[in-house]
Amino acid sequence: MRRTRIAGVGHYVPERVVTNQDLEQLMDTSDAWIQERTGIRERRFTEPGTGSTALGTAAARAALESAGWEPEDVQFIIFATLSPDFYFPGNGVLLQRALEVPGIGAMVVPYRRWPDAGPVFHDMIRLASKLAASFACSSGSPPESVMPPPVAR
Repeated sequence: MRRTRIAGVGHYVPERVVTNQDLEQLMDTSDAWIQERTGIRERRFTEPGTGSTALGTAAARAALESAGWEPEDVQFIIFATLSPDFYFPGNGVLLQRALEVPGIGAMVVPYRRWPDAGPVFHDMIRLASKLAASFACSSGSPPESVMPPPVAR
């Protein structure tokens, strides 16, 4: 049984860039006002219908490539998300299906849903790591990240 370790790192961000100037067209704001208060110049928005499993799958594939692994090398999936695609089944098993690795453990850590349950999830993750967990994927794409329709000013 292998020890748990970070073997590779991957990330994915949606391709659609929304700038502060884009937001100026939708609401009464300015690039300077947003940057002064938040430091944000641009953000990434998902396309309608794109869930956190799709984003997590792209990040997971990048992490596997970084590690030099094949999906079959994964022994356990821990998927942490702010915005699950569904309440059931969890994103962990959806990622398991997307990577085509049946027969391994998969769990989701919905840290926005139960903010005070951190110690419980810490213990679950520690237990999973003792069971030869070797891969974790974290993804967050709030449903609000889909660009809203233009609003008449």
